[in-house]
Amino acid sequence: MFQSHKNINALTGKPDGARGGGALAGLRVLIAERHFSVRTWMREQMSVIGATSISMAANASELMRMARTLPYDIVICDHHLDEKRDGQQLLEELRFQHILPLRSVFIIATAERKYNHVVAAAEFAPDDYLVKPYTPEQLSVRLDRSLRKKKALRQVFDHLEKADHEAAIAACDDVVKQTPRYLLDALRIKAESLVTLGRVEEAAAIYESIVSTRAVPWARMGYAMTLQRQKRLDEALGEAQRLNDEHPEFISVYDMLAQMHEEAGEYDKAIECLERASAITSSSTTERLRKIADIAEAAGDRPKVISTMKRVVERTRKSSMLKVDDYLALTRSLIDEERLDEAAKVAEELRAEAKNAKAGAIGTEVAAAMVHRGKGQMVEAKNCLERVLGLFDSAPAEATDAMAMEIAEEAAQHGDVGRAAAIIAKVSVKSALPSRIKSRLHAWFGSETEPEETGEAAAKISRKAVLAEQIVLSMLDSIAALEDDWSDETAANAREKLIDAFTLMPRDKRVINAHIRYNSIAVKHGGLRHAPTTRTNPQ
Repeated sequence: MFQSHKNINALTGKPDGARGGGALAGLRVLIAERHFSVRTWMREQMSVIGATSISMAANASELMRMARTLPYDIVICDHHLDEKRDGQQLLEELRFQHILPLRSVFIIATAERKYNHVVAAAEFAPDDYLVKPYTPEQLSVRLDRSLRKKKALRQVFDHLEKADHEAAIAACDDVVKQTPRYLLDALRIKAESLVTLGRVEEAAAIYESIVSTRAVPWARMGYAMTLQRQKRLDEALGEAQRLNDEHPEFISVYDMLAQMHEEAGEYDKAIECLERASAITSSSTTERLRKIADIAEAAGDRPKVISTMKRVVERTRKSSMLKVDDYLALTRSLIDEERLDEAAKVAEELRAEAKNAKAGAIGTEVAAAMVHRGKGQMVEAKNCLERVLGLFDSAPAEATDAMAMEIAEEAAQHGDVGRAAAIIAKVSVKSALPSRIKSRLHAWFGSETEPEETGEAAAKISRKAVLAEQIVLSMLDSIAALEDDWSDETAANAREKLIDAFTLMPRDKRVINAHIRYNSIAVKHGGLRHAPTTRTNPQ
């Protein structure tokens, strides 16, 4: 006779029982399935093995609302829950927003029997999967296995959710001693915590010891990451590529390869790796899509940025994964491509979607300022910018690095370079900036500008901002002088000033207008037109 549901009862020492008895009777269960008949059937299966506290959700919104209200111990979610978000995306959202505790069990149920669909869910770390239709016995086996592991690692998960990695490491050591059945799980978490704390050599030793005795892809991946952290880049790349060749279904290695290609400036290869990962899993994580857009912007592939950010905005709409930054990045890219009507629609959608989002008010005004400026409505754009600066001054902590960059760029476009520099200075001292922010910092203030942990970067940017403003003003004076005193010498001087200004501030409206004015004067005096030019080695 099948005994698995009795094993579940044994987890807490509660006596076996018929329907409604046993350990599951004390656990909250949430079933998410869009079809009423299937949802009812899934509830019946849970009841058969002893669950009594069972809630049901018919779509993603209901699941998210209910998960925020109560701490569920078990969630069983259909893979194709609704049209906007599937089970994998919901798990990503639940974990990202810290709505579902790590100690809770999350199982994806699917009618797909193809192997690649099943392993795809593993990328988001569900505790298990069920292929429908399943029997009470099969359900019981999955829950028994998952609940046992959660119980053994409970202290570890509790420390991780508090970001106490030292305590998590100690708890992992306890698991290794007391419950060796979960040795690999404990060692994996311990190694990841060691890396987080910067103790890379200790983590590498753990990964090496596992790789030497077991062909475990995640351990090889971890070892490659420690090689990368130790700046042994050729070894790290070789190990990652071998792992990718032998285990092409192991998704994390694509992300690592993409990072290494990006750092080497091989943007096409980086994007290819991320897109291969997306193709394997049948749906990208939101963060991976953002990364693709980030790399595409660094590569100057704006159409790719736009198409990818549209996917991000569509995917996160009306969800807790929504980010104002995504809308601003999409608006900016559309304006740069002169797709102004589309940009205006995105800005209006942001106004509606971001009412309750963090920094939603700031982001809405920034997007409006962008659109007005793109359409040449400078008075309206300036008014929006003034409101943005007021909001930013009152709550600077609400703005992300990316949002601060957008605010600074709008200020610079209106000629307030000093204010732009002050805003960017706050960004520049933060680490791990996205590629798109770094590339824009470099474009503004020189390729040597890097985020630093001290105030040196802020001082450097401020100095460059003052220099840039002086050069722009000098350029404007030289262009004005041409009106009354055109000569080869004054024209050559003006062109040199145009080149200096365009090198430092290529997107400044005053610089753009100065080129137009110069060419108009040159044509009137029979001179040659001047195309925007940058210096190869600016001083």
